Amino acid sequence: MSSDNQRVYQLWDELAAYPSSDIDRAWRHLAQSLADWIGAKSAFWVGTVRLEHGERAARDFMLGWRTKAVEFLHPPTEKEATAAKAQLTGDLKDPGLCSIASMRGSGVFRVHRLRDGFVDFEALCRTEYYRTRYLDLGVDDQLWVGSPISPETEGYFVFSREGSHFSEADAELVGMTVRPLNWFHRQMFYSHGLLVAQEPLTPTQREVLHLLLSDKSEKQIAAEMGQSYHTTHRHVTEIFRKYDVKSRAGLMAIWLS
Repeated sequence: MSSDNQRVYQLWDELAAYPSSDIDRAWRHLAQSLADWIGAKSAFWVGTVRLEHGERAARDFMLGWRTKAVEFLHPPTEKEATAAKAQLTGDLKDPGLCSIASMRGSGVFRVHRLRDGFVDFEALCRTEYYRTRYLDLGVDDQLWVGSPISPETEGYFVFSREGSHFSEADAELVGMTVRPLNWFHRQMFYSHGLLVAQEPLTPTQREVLHLLLSDKSEKQIAAEMGQSYHTTHRHVTEIFRKYDVKSRAGLMAIWLS
């Protein structure tokens, strides 16, 4: 067994050992491990949902897809946070050639590097998007991993590198690691209130949700979050409404389904 296979198998075992309530910690462990292996300086996860189809999607600047969740491995810079907010609110006027190319490949698992030919790199370099999203942020190369979760949802891992380029071996290693993790993407979607919830969760509701998936009582959750029991109960009630369940058991059933 190769050393790469050994560390990938070990990482899978480590991820499987995290409880559902610790999905954020599991994501950081996965992203940091991969970033260390391939020499990436930063990483983030993106959850996307298809809202348009057919001709309407063809006329749409995002080809029918919209970003509904973004998680950064490290605290984002002001520019990164502003760009993420623009994506989440639909205010992004130019999604960039790389995003459009990634979305055109939807429906199949794929791994791309900035210079592997999946976009016209020379044309990209002439855009304002390249200046603000790459040059200004000190990004010399990026690696994308797109994973279909359902016909209407896809998750992406994105890794950035400074001072050098990702190799084919880097792309193969990340692809081999992420490809079987469809279950992990689903957990990420669930934790953001996507796939099954009627509306995305707020950051506070996500924190309450993760604690609900543990064995803590509402009073214990309130104490841990430094808020009153009534405030916590209001969040719990709203979470149940968004997931269309009546109890904590109903929430657990979603994660175990």
